[in-house]
Amino acid sequence: MFEKMREHRKVIAFFAFIYLVFGASLFYLLLYTPGLEFSQEETEEGGLDVFIGNNSVHIINSIEVARQSGEKVLEIEQLLPGEKIKLDFSEESGAIIISAKAPYHETVGASFTVISPKEKVPRISYQIIVPELVLVGTPFNAEIEACNDGEETVEGMEFEQNHEAGFFEEEESVQMLSLAVGACENLVFSLTPLKEGTTKIYFNVKARSYSKKFSRQVEITEFEEIQIAVE
Repeated sequence: MFEKMREHRKVIAFFAFIYLVFGASLFYLLLYTPGLEFSQEETEEGGLDVFIGNNSVHIINSIEVARQSGEKVLEIEQLLPGEKIKLDFSEESGAIIISAKAPYHETVGASFTVISPKEKVPRISYQIIVPELVLVGTPFNAEIEACNDGEETVEGMEFEQNHEAGFFEEEESVQMLSLAVGACENLVFSLTPLKEGTTKIYFNVKARSYSKKFSRQVEITEFEEIQIAVE
């Protein structure tokens, strides 16, 4: 009799453990999934719209979008899976920091540059010229070419070049540029590798109500690769 009771307790304990693991997993997956996300899209008029969306597979209720200061931007009763809603920043230009939260979901935050419909997004095209393989101790150039394809001169563009610490002798640097309509300019950043390894070089471009980011991977080696041509 006691043996049966022990076996019965073992079975109960086993299923209790299974239910506990299943319940905890379900609680985490359904109640604490990221779910909410911000996105930004360029409009036909040249502005930039900000959206809050539901990237989960379930409905999210009672969503609150607020600024960094705590000021509420929007309250949303419900977002269906895949649904997104445009946030109204039509009277603003410049950088904004916002967050979104909902019960049983992680709070998400984002920073955006918004542009009033009265302003136009600069139409700048870029070409990045960075060698994929460089030698320790041998300087090389990391270049970025910018062309103004828009209809207005772009003033005060800031080109910042930075990289991971320890790989190059030079520190991060900044160059300023203004681009007339139809004009192209090539900015050159000289770098000297210090050690072997794989690293990245970053270009951050900033102007009024405008920003772009680029990166290129570089392999640094001690010896130049020897290639033998066989005819």
